Amino acid sequence: MSRAAKQAMGMLWIRRRAGLIPSGAKDTQTELENIRAHNRRNPYRKPRSLTMSYSEVPTGRTTCLVIRDRLLFRPERAILFLRGGIKNSWLDDIRIAERYARKAFAEVWFPLYPSIADAPVTEIADAAFSAYREVAERYGGDRVAVVGLSWGGFLGFQIVDRINRNREPVPMPRYLFAVSPGGFPKEQDDWSFMQSFSEKDPLMDLPTVEHLEEITGMFGTYMPDHLLYPASGIYRNAPETYIYYGEETFAGNTRAYMKAYERDGAAKQMHMHIEPAIMHSYACSPQFPEGKRELLEQTVLIRRMK
Repeated sequence: MSRAAKQAMGMLWIRRRAGLIPSGAKDTQTELENIRAHNRRNPYRKPRSLTMSYSEVPTGRTTCLVIRDRLLFRPERAILFLRGGIKNSWLDDIRIAERYARKAFAEVWFPLYPSIADAPVTEIADAAFSAYREVAERYGGDRVAVVGLSWGGFLGFQIVDRINRNREPVPMPRYLFAVSPGGFPKEQDDWSFMQSFSEKDPLMDLPTVEHLEEITGMFGTYMPDHLLYPASGIYRNAPETYIYYGEETFAGNTRAYMKAYERDGAAKQMHMHIEPAIMHSYACSPQFPEGKRELLEQTVLIRRMK
C-alpha cells in the first residue's frame, strides 16, 4: 500500500467510526427523497475550459457531452464514459472523463443520463446503449473503449449483454474497462461473499448495498434480472475486459462476473485485479500510485486502438 493510500484509508476509517460516513438508511423512502433533493440542487451544467472543447450531441435516448482536447483535431479513437453514483457529482465525473481524453488521445462521449435515484435502471440502460450505438456507428467497434465507474461499470456489462440478448446489429467495443463495477448479488452465498469484503470497506457497507437495491425497486416498473445482477448477463463474444476493484464491498461481485464469463466462453477475455487496502474507484485516481498505474494501463491500451 502506498503512503497516500494508507493516509486516505486512515482518514476514511476515522470518519466512519465517528459516524460521518453513514451506513445504509433504515428509512429508504426518506433517504431517497434526500438524495433527490441533493440531485436537484446539483444539476448538470455544460462545463467551460481553455484546454478542452465540449459539444452536446443527441443520441436517441439521451444527450452526450462530447469532450476533446483542443489540440486533438482528428481523433482516431473514442471512449464511451459511463458515470456511476446515486448522487450527482457532474463536475467531478467530467474532470475524470477529461483525464481519459487527454491521456488516451481520444474523444470522450459522456452520456447525460440521470442517476439510479432519479430514473429506473431500464431507462438508464437504454440511454447508455443508445449512446454506445452512436459512437460505434461513427468510429466502428474496434476503435471504441467503454470506461465505466461504479454503476457505470455495470452499465458497460449491460451493453455487452444487450448486444447478445437482443442480437443488436452493433459491434462489440474493443475494450471494456470497469472501475469498481456495481450490481447486486443474486444468491445468498454471493451476499455472504460480499459481506467478507464489506468488513474492509470504510466507504460502503453491506446495508448500503441492500439499500441501493431497494431504491432500484421503488419506481414501480419491471426490472429484469440482467439489469440488477451481474450473474444474469449474457457475455458471449465479450471484448477484452478489465475489472479493477479496491478491497471494497462491491468486490463481492467478482465471483459472479468471473463465473458468468466462464459460463459464456469468455474467460480468456476477463482480466481482474483487486488492490488490497484501497477504496472504491481508486483505478481512475492518479493521486494514488496504485491508481496512476491502473490509469496508465487503460490509457496505453486505448491509445493503441487504430
